[in-house]
Amino acid sequence: MPFFEHQDRARRSTGRLVLLFALGYALTCGSIWLIVSGLVLAADEGRGNFAQIAFDPNVLLWSWGPISLIIGVTSLVKHGELSGGGAKVARLFGGVEVDPATGSPAERQLLNVVEEMSLASGCPVPRVFVIQDNAINAFAAGDSPDDAAIGVTSQAIESFERDELQGVIAHEFSHIFHGDMRMNKRITAAIAGIMALGIVGWIMMRYIGPAIARSGGGRKNNGAPIGLAIILGGLALMAIGAIGTFFGQVIQAAISRQREFLADASAVQYTRNPRGIANALRRIGGWRKTVVENTKVAACSHYFFCSAVDSVFNTHPPLEERIRRIEALPITAEIGDGGTAGQSMAQRTAPRPTSRATSLPHVPGTPGIPGVPPIPGMPRVPGMPIMGAAPLAMAVASVGTITADRIKWAQQALHSIPDQVRDAAKSPAGARALFVLLLGAGDAEIEAMRSIDPDASPIATKVAPLLRALSRRDRMVVADLAMPALRRTDPGDYRRYRKQLAGLVRADGRVTLAEWTLLNALRAHVEWPMFGSPDRSVPGSQRLIALRAPVVTYLGILAQAGSDPDGAAHALAAGLSVLHIGGGGLPPTDTLNLDALAKACEQLRSLDPRDRDSLLQAAAAVVSHDQRVADDEYDIVRVLADTLGAPLPPLVSPAAA
Repeated sequence: MPFFEHQDRARRSTGRLVLLFALGYALTCGSIWLIVSGLVLAADEGRGNFAQIAFDPNVLLWSWGPISLIIGVTSLVKHGELSGGGAKVARLFGGVEVDPATGSPAERQLLNVVEEMSLASGCPVPRVFVIQDNAINAFAAGDSPDDAAIGVTSQAIESFERDELQGVIAHEFSHIFHGDMRMNKRITAAIAGIMALGIVGWIMMRYIGPAIARSGGGRKNNGAPIGLAIILGGLALMAIGAIGTFFGQVIQAAISRQREFLADASAVQYTRNPRGIANALRRIGGWRKTVVENTKVAACSHYFFCSAVDSVFNTHPPLEERIRRIEALPITAEIGDGGTAGQSMAQRTAPRPTSRATSLPHVPGTPGIPGVPPIPGMPRVPGMPIMGAAPLAMAVASVGTITADRIKWAQQALHSIPDQVRDAAKSPAGARALFVLLLGAGDAEIEAMRSIDPDASPIATKVAPLLRALSRRDRMVVADLAMPALRRTDPGDYRRYRKQLAGLVRADGRVTLAEWTLLNALRAHVEWPMFGSPDRSVPGSQRLIALRAPVVTYLGILAQAGSDPDGAAHALAAGLSVLHIGGGGLPPTDTLNLDALAKACEQLRSLDPRDRDSLLQAAAAVVSHDQRVADDEYDIVRVLADTLGAPLPPLVSPAAA
C-alpha cells in the first residue's frame, strides 16, 4: 500500500475511535443521568413522572454537564501531555536519551541499527532512548517522522542479537511511516477521558470520604455520615466508571491489534529476514516479562512492541499468533533477493545475512534563506548523471518503506564516512561545524568561527579536509546524520546559528541548488519540529487541478535542471501526462528560479493526500525522460518529498546493491 494511502487509512481509523469513544461516553453519562433522575424522583416521593423528571433541563444539565466536563478536560490534558514530540513521551515513560558518544556496545549497536534504517528509508534519524527496566520491550512515539523517538528497554538491548534488534526497530519504523504514533496519542487521550469518572470515584472513596469522616465534617457528629455518603458515592462512580474502563480497553484492543500485525509484516518486508523479528518474539516469550514498571505506561500499552501492562483486553495479539503469521509470510522478490521470491520463512533453509553542484539564481523572499541578493539570468548547467533513471522511479514507488538492498547501502554509506566526521555529527557543536562546511565555508570562514562559535571551530578545522573529499551524495548523508544533534541545540542558540548560516550563504552573492537543498532540509527536519509549523500530517484539501500553476512551475524547474530547452519541454509533457492535467508548454525560462521553486513548494503543501503520490510519480517521469538522474534533479525531488512529508529513500542501483 502506498505511503500516503497508509497515512490516510490511519486518519480514517479515527472514525472507529470516535464511534467507540462516543459509545463509552454515552453509556457513562447515561448511567449517571438515570441515577440522578431516580434520586430526584425518590426525593419527590414518587409524585412525579420519571420521563418528565429525566428530561427536565436542570436534571439534564447536572447529570450530563459535570461528567462531560470531566471527560473533556481529562482528554485534553492527556493529549497535551503526549504532544510536543516523541522525546517528551519517551521521557514520560522513564527513558533516558542515548549519548551518541556512548561506550556501551549494546547502546552503540542500537544507534547503528536506527541510523541504518533511517538512511535506508530517507526518514530523519529519530532520537533514541533507553528505559532502565527488566522487561523486554520497545516503542515509537511522536507527532510525525520529523520529531519521532524510539525507545528500547535496557533488558531488550542486552538480550537481542543484532538481527533480532533490527527486526524490532523495523517494526517501530513501520509505526512511524504508517501514522500509528499520532493514532496512539489520540487513543490514549480518549481512554483517559472515558476512564476519568472511575478515577474520580476512586479518589472520593479512598481519600475524600475517609478524610471528611475523620475530620467531623465541620460539625460535631456529622463527619461520619457525610464521609460515608461520599465513600458510597465514590463506589457508585467507580462502578459506572467501569463502563469507561471497559470501552477504553476495547478501543486499545480493537485499533491496536491489527496495526501490530501490519507492523510485523512490514518489518519482514523491510529486512527480508523474518527470522529476526520471529526470534525476537520467541525470546520475549521465553523471558515472559514485557510489563514496564512505570505508572505512566499503564494507559499507553498500545505504544509498545508487546503489551506493557497486564490486562484482560490485551492490546497486542498473542506472541504465538504473531510468530505463526510471520513465518507464513511470502518473501517477494527484490533487487539482489537471491532467488527466494515467494518463499515463506519455513521454506528457507537459512536466514539471510544481516548485515557536482550547479547554481540557480535567487531573488529576495526565498523562505529559509533571508537576505540572499538576487542574481540575474538563469544559466542551466547540467548536473553530473549519477545513474540510470530506474532507481529514482523505484525510490518514489517505495516512499515510506525500506528494502534490504537499501539497508545494505546504508551500512556501506556509514562505513564510507570517516569516523571523525561521524563522531562530529553526533554532538551539537560538531553538527554546527559540519553544516558550516557543507554550505561551502572556506578557510577564512572557519577562522572567523573562532570568535563566533568557539566550540565548533576546532571541530571544523579538523574535519574540513575529510568532508571536502566526500562526494555530494555522501555529504547529504552526513547532513542527515547531523540533523538530530542540531535538534538538541538550545532554541536561542540555534536562531543565532541560523543567522550565521544565512550570512555564509549570501557572502558570495549566489546560492547553489545544493546549498538551498541543505537549508530546506534544515527547515523541514530541524526548524519545523523545533519551533512548530503548519502540520504536514494534516490532510490538505486542494486537488491537483486547483494547484495546476505551482505544479507546472515545479515540474518545469525539474525538467530544466536535467535537459536542454527542447528536452525540458518534452520532459515536462511526460510529467503532466502522468497527472492528466496537460496543456501549456515550458514556462518562460526567466521565471524558473529558486524563488519560484520555493513558492511552488509552499503552495503544494496544501495538496490533498490522494494526489501526493501522483505528483511524486510525475516528478519521477520528468527525471526519467532522458534515462538518467542528475544530482540536481534528485535534490529537487527531495525538496518536494520534504514539502509533502514523505521520506524519500536513497537511489540504489542494482550494481550498488
